[in-house]
Amino acid sequence: MNVADKGNFVEIHEVVNKVIQCLRVFNDPKGTAREIEIEFADGTELSIEIQAQTEITTRLCSTQDGDFRIIQEYANGQ
Repeated sequence: MNVADKGNFVEIHEVVNKVIQCLRVFNDPKGTAREIEIEFADGTELSIEIQAQTEITTRLCSTQDGDFRIIQEYANGQ
């Protein structure tokens, strides 16, 4: 597959001038992913899966004299 990654987007040159027969958008019941499926008239399909990623922010905090203070911040996975 000839995919040109331009950083913020992906170009898929193999689909140029293909005729779209059907386009489907699937939702994951848990809401964590979506898939776009494009079916072309020549029998090929393009599947694009979009996944949501969870980011965890962890902080050790203190409240003294009514002031909120961050003692330590931890990177994801630590």
